[in-house]
Amino acid sequence: MNENIEKIKKILNKDNRSSERLSLNLQTEFKFSSLDSWFKPLEVNNVSGGGICLTHTRRVQENRNVTLRIKLPYLKKPVIIKGTTKWCKRFSAHSGDGSQKLRPFYSLGIEFEKAEHQEKKEFILYLTQNIVNSFLDETGHLKQ
Repeated sequence: MNENIEKIKKILNKDNRSSERLSLNLQTEFKFSSLDSWFKPLEVNNVSGGGICLTHTRRVQENRNVTLRIKLPYLKKPVIIKGTTKWCKRFSAHSGDGSQKLRPFYSLGIEFEKAEHQEKKEFILYLTQNIVNSFLDETGHLKQ
């Protein structure tokens, strides 16, 4: 049991670049300025306490300020987190419309920078709960 607790501590204490990434189905929207409308990514690839990776249809410049609106399942209002795009990588994939044509997509790495204290707390608690749950079986016991 202490071994699993040590694993959890290591995950929570890693730096942003090497921190544990969680694949969570989060409803997320983003925009680049207060005048923009909210964009919905095609997919949230993964998330950590330090950032989020999204798939989008457009290329985004690195070091661009971004505001994220993330809906946590148990909160009425979404959490607002400000961040910066750290990287944007192009890849090609089928669009899912039945055609065989490959289309460009972009994977965006966004580093979290600023959030209101209570919103940041709720977000970190949500991530922590999901990390802990990854170590538990269906009955709530630690996985072997």
